Amino acid sequence: MPRDRKLKTFGSGFKGGFRSVSALTSDRLQRIAEQKGITLTRLLTAWPEVIGSDIGEISRPVKVSWPRNPLEGGTLVLRIPGSCAQELSMKREVIIERVNKAYGYNAIGRVRFEHTTFADLAADSDDHKPMCVEVKDGARDESWMAVQNVEDKELREALFELGSYILSREKEEKEN
Repeated sequence: MPRDRKLKTFGSGFKGGFRSVSALTSDRLQRIAEQKGITLTRLLTAWPEVIGSDIGEISRPVKVSWPRNPLEGGTLVLRIPGSCAQELSMKREVIIERVNKAYGYNAIGRVRFEHTTFADLAADSDDHKPMCVEVKDGARDESWMAVQNVEDKELREALFELGSYILSREKEEKEN
């Protein structure tokens, strides 16, 4: 069934007028969301606002699977960094509650996680790279000095990030 596409126009100086960006992109975004099984576009466009910045920075919605029985809630699939899996698995109920609040009814009954890396998660987002671990002063410098001889740029950056987290954790353990 085709949708009536009504464009919001501003000004009337010429035929058609100006069109808002949301009017031009909403149909396309809705089709993409429906292909991924997400019927609420807001989950994709405003994920940190829907779920909260604490969870939104370290996760991305991938799809929603709907069960055959409409009385059961659907399964929300989230892409998360492996290092944050334990933290987020303890927040499953909070995630379900916040997403259902956005839907307006108990649409989601389960949450499933797909593990990824911080780099892949950041590539999915326009936001800055999220971090679960606070990087200590000096750990970044020490890590950078350790990876200077690595020729491959991507490998050097990955080792730098990993080293920063490991050295931060070691410094934290020494302090405690």
